[in-house]
Amino acid sequence: MNTVKTFETDCHTVIDRSDINLKGLKYKIDFNEDAMGFGQKLLYICESKETMSEILGKLCEWAFDGGDYIVFSEHDFLDYSEYNPFDLDRREDAIATLSIEHPRCASIHPVIKALIPTHTLEVLADNGFQDCSWGNDECPSFYKPSFESMAIYAHDDVNDEGVRVSDEIKYAVFVDSEYVDRYLTIEEAIEVANG
Repeated sequence: MNTVKTFETDCHTVIDRSDINLKGLKYKIDFNEDAMGFGQKLLYICESKETMSEILGKLCEWAFDGGDYIVFSEHDFLDYSEYNPFDLDRREDAIATLSIEHPRCASIHPVIKALIPTHTLEVLADNGFQDCSWGNDECPSFYKPSFESMAIYAHDDVNDEGVRVSDEIKYAVFVDSEYVDRYLTIEEAIEVANG
């Protein structure tokens, strides 16, 4: 993805043992392949050396290392930050894959979908599911085009008054419009749904 984004929330990483908050900085994530054909996604800070010098001070020249960007890999965010920009990139890819057949479904039930872990969205996409959420349903739903009589609904944790009591998501399986059961993991739900 070459889209330039901005760190909207605190995002901490480390440069030469110094904690750096990237909030407010522009960045892009792009795939980088080396001469041997190996590659990985890298995050490029899209700010001028002058801007970064104000933030980093003496670390600036070392951080740029003679290049045009300060570059980070996903590993630079795993231990230091509550927010991982690579997770957002993976999440956007999974949502796009789940929305190929019905693109308008991607924007339905955004609050509940925001609670669904990125890993879960990736598992659904990897197993051939598509987003088939309806605005008049209470929660997002996903189905396999090859098995249209089955759906998995992602339920948020609400009480009898409809007030959310936790950020936990459970997955209910329906086959031929009949409720089968509710599961704590998407893997369990998919296994049951696949029969």
